[in-house]
Order: sequence, then C-alpha cells, then structure tokens
Amino acid sequence: MRRNRTLIGAMLVRQGKADAMLCGASSVRYAEILRHIQEVIGLRAGAETFAAMNLLLLPQQPVFLCDTHINDDPTAEQQFVEITLLAAAEVRRFGLVPRAALLSHSSFGRGLSKTWGATPQAGSLGGQSVRPAPRP
Repeated sequence: MRRNRTLIGAMLVRQGKADAMLCGASSVRYAEILRHIQEVIGLRAGAETFAAMNLLLLPQQPVFLCDTHINDDPTAEQQFVEITLLAAAEVRRFGLVPRAALLSHSSFGRGLSKTWGATPQAGSLGGQSVRPAPRP
C-alpha cells in the first residue's frame, strides 16, 4: 500500500482527511483503479454501479457531465436511470435545480457500442424523475 497512490488517496478519502481524489491511469488499467476505490471506499448506500461526474464552470452556467468514462455499456433499465438520479442528487447539493439531458456517445449515426440505442429507452423508463425540468 505504501507505493500505491490510488490506495493512499482512497484511504485519505475514507478517513475523512480528503474530500476527493484525482487518479491517473498512466501505468495501471482504469479497471484496476476502480477496483481499489471500490475495495477501500465502496459505493454509496443503495447504489449498484460507479459513475463519474465532472463540473465545467462556464461563463453562462455550470454544466455537469456524468459518466463520461466509467460505464461503456450501461443498461437502460438500471444504470442510465440510477446514474441520472445520483447525478441529480449531487447537483442539488450545489443548490441548483437539476435538468437532465441523456446523450449517447454516438454523435454521428449508429455507434459501435451494443447500447447505442439505450439512451432514449432510459428517458422513458425513469418517468418524471429523469425528465428535464422546465427552465426558470
């Protein structure tokens, strides 16, 4: 553990000595980094999958991008809906009203992923809780 920066960072977060950690996958596979984080920190109570959220502080408004690099093949029934609800809860912690736009990584036609069409399904499965809120 002494030389594994991911484990050290995860322990600092777990012990409350750090609020967050940054990981790089230069010499280790990303899946291995996530395995260390799951073993040390674990998932939020009630959560079944990992997701990452990034915040862009743009001049017009903050934009949150969720799960841009964790789940390659999320299921519409569970993971898209769960990730969207978890992200919305985090956005509320910033005092903002969440508005979700579910996008596919396939920007130009049919994607190579098995779940390229799962995004529209997820929007209808989540009901009101994942539909965008009206703009103020």
